[in-house]
Amino acid sequence: MQMPQPGGRGRKASPLSRRSRLVDEIQDYIREGIYSGRFPQGTRLRQEQLAEELDVSRTPLREALRVLQNEGMVSLTRGHGAEVVHTELSRIRDACLVREVLDGLAARLAASKVTPELRALLPSCLDRQRAVLQEWDKYVFTRADADLHVAIIESTGNSY
Repeated sequence: MQMPQPGGRGRKASPLSRRSRLVDEIQDYIREGIYSGRFPQGTRLRQEQLAEELDVSRTPLREALRVLQNEGMVSLTRGHGAEVVHTELSRIRDACLVREVLDGLAARLAASKVTPELRALLPSCLDRQRAVLQEWDKYVFTRADADLHVAIIESTGNSY
């Protein structure tokens, strides 16, 4: 996450950098909060509080929460707002089986389009994962794992 920049409404500093897609920035912020443990499983994500903290309106925040719901990271219920989901072991196993197939395909597609940037990025992602194995930190490992797979997927050039 980048350093806070001045808020868009002139009130206070916001932890968002005002990228072109505000919804993406909000998703990244919440996702990072889940990965880091700042928003543990079962945490209620109060829209009013998050909107104020991020200095954004609730419209892009709701859109970001819907995307995170589609990713299985939060659940949205009418009248109760958003909550970080509890992950059962069976769901993790099922996701790993699907990921095994998709990762293989993504790696094959990426291998045909290896760039110098990807060639430099992949070892650093793997090194971060190896380093965290010595002093286990599931949040750092998860972030490093996600970074590795995002790098592979983005390098495929496949929009799906």
